[in-house]
Amino acid sequence: MAAMKPPPLLLGAALLLWGWRAETLPLAVGLAVVLELPFRLAWRWRLRDKDINYIVDFCTVVLAAWVVYAIAIQTSAHAVIVVLQGLPVIVFPLIALQRYGDRDGLPLSALSLRHRRWGRSQRTVEVGYPYLVACLVAASPGERGATVFFLLIVVLWFWALWPRRNRRYAAGMWLGLAFLVSAGAFALNGSILALQAYLEQQVPEWLLDWFDVDRDPYRRSTALGSIGRLKLSDAIIMRVAMGDAAPVVHLLRTGSYNLFGGNVWYARSREFAPVSLDEKANWALRPVPGGATRGRVEIVQDFKQGTGMLPLPLGAYRVVDLPAATMQRNALGSVKVMETPDFADYRIAFAPTGETDPVFGGDDLQIPEQYRKTLDRIVTTLGLRRQPRAAPDRLTEYFNKHFEYSLDLSRINGELPPLEDFLLNTHSGHCEYFATATVLLLRAAGIPARYAAGFSVQEYSALEGRYIVRGSHGHAWALAYLDGHWQDVDTTPPVWGTSDAEHHSSLIAVYDVLSWLWVKFKEWRLLQSQGHDDRTLLGWLAPLVLLLIWRLRHRRWVRRSRPTPLRVGSASADWPGSDSEFYRIIEWYGRRGWERSAGEPLRHWLTDSLSRDRAHHESLDEMVRLHYRYRFDPRGLESEQRARLSALVQDWFARLDR
Repeated sequence: MAAMKPPPLLLGAALLLWGWRAETLPLAVGLAVVLELPFRLAWRWRLRDKDINYIVDFCTVVLAAWVVYAIAIQTSAHAVIVVLQGLPVIVFPLIALQRYGDRDGLPLSALSLRHRRWGRSQRTVEVGYPYLVACLVAASPGERGATVFFLLIVVLWFWALWPRRNRRYAAGMWLGLAFLVSAGAFALNGSILALQAYLEQQVPEWLLDWFDVDRDPYRRSTALGSIGRLKLSDAIIMRVAMGDAAPVVHLLRTGSYNLFGGNVWYARSREFAPVSLDEKANWALRPVPGGATRGRVEIVQDFKQGTGMLPLPLGAYRVVDLPAATMQRNALGSVKVMETPDFADYRIAFAPTGETDPVFGGDDLQIPEQYRKTLDRIVTTLGLRRQPRAAPDRLTEYFNKHFEYSLDLSRINGELPPLEDFLLNTHSGHCEYFATATVLLLRAAGIPARYAAGFSVQEYSALEGRYIVRGSHGHAWALAYLDGHWQDVDTTPPVWGTSDAEHHSSLIAVYDVLSWLWVKFKEWRLLQSQGHDDRTLLGWLAPLVLLLIWRLRHRRWVRRSRPTPLRVGSASADWPGSDSEFYRIIEWYGRRGWERSAGEPLRHWLTDSLSRDRAHHESLDEMVRLHYRYRFDPRGLESEQRARLSALVQDWFARLDR
């Protein structure tokens, strides 16, 4: 049975559709012309099996390299899209080989290592329709005209299936059914997209936060009152590069909180509002402050599942070069991003005196009653109410002189609330104790204050030429509202950085080098993904294709032979049993419009044909049985059985003439 071949110009049209969707139309036009040109040529390239194997192996190696490259420059589903969009180019040599070669398809031995080991195989594989599918799949991830794309897909499939339709049915009926199926598919596709959009809008944000509590800073659990030693991570969270001009960034805030209770800080202002893009496509967090000293910091970091809280310096007003689907900010200055790359390199413009977010009434002055007496006594002793502007410096001096930093929480006795025990007895704790105490003391002095959590920028890496921020650099401090703007107040003794470093692993140097190499690779991948287009792939393939042409330059060209219809007993019929007389009966039914469909079992086709032809419903079981044996039994038919098959067929036709 002849292989199913796509009609002329169909593959060229599919390539043009791919080029339109993938924005590589010039490349697609060139490939389409090369692919459709053989229909106008009378010559074909005669290649040996070994030459065909070279080309197949070439495509296999390029495909493997392209997959590795896609994984290197992209992540998750994006790598799959890159691979799919490159398929029409990568496997183009295979379909071109079939079009320009002197065979009807590719030898099975070239496509299968098992058959290649067995030697030359007479069987061939037609790759036209698989290439059509590859082009359509490669065009699917494109962003241009989804509705037009769907309609063009329908047209191409009509074009592909029309020559293979069952001719026992009227053309109008076939077209009508095909149209109904296409309309149903279009309606279903639109319904699925509408449902997706509806669910994206209706799924409550709190449900997402239930799975990832760090997504929105509604509350911040602390280690106040815990027993034991805090575990710190040496893992590098982000890299930070400072601008040449002052000011220098020491603290990066991921969340702000204004209510305290039960050793947990809460954010009263939970609502997040969308952040808009300015005229330069940068995220505008707040108006550009006038007259303030400005700076810029570059941050390189990973985002968990493409979502996270931005680490911001005080007074951040612009986020530059951060690709994200959405960015949102709450009234406390916390900013979250969604649908970002897993790895990002972006910049933040800031002005420390430019953060003038409003004070929320009593929330920024609220003090738990159980601590009020202790706090009032310390505020009075330090004279914080008399000189509020000096309060941050006095508190810093007070804690540095009379308290010590420690990660060891075993001194807690449990008789007093943890914070009061810290202020009156132990005088020892980590940054969460100092930050909480500072916020409440500032509030007791009448100064609006908030609890801030984020990271300290303190460790400079000579290897990378920038600061590295580890998990152990997670930090907490206070925000005080003085002189019309918020300012950082970090009263934790500076020795805390050195103390935490003592707990680093002995292999941290090795880890840092490997982490640096890994981030350099991801930076390269980011650059590649930002500037990626299919010309890169074409640049890879061009010298390799020229090498293949040079390797095959001595192969002969032969005149194309026109295929002739297969006749029973003809010399062109070279498969076992091709001269069976039973084919005369199959041809007779075919001329009457009852053609056998591709792949349709012979018995099923005969049963259907005879049910329509009541005048010739005589049993053909014996003839079919002998025909099957002649076609598929390696021993064939004995001479008597062969003569019996011939006699049965002649008798069948003789009865037709009566």
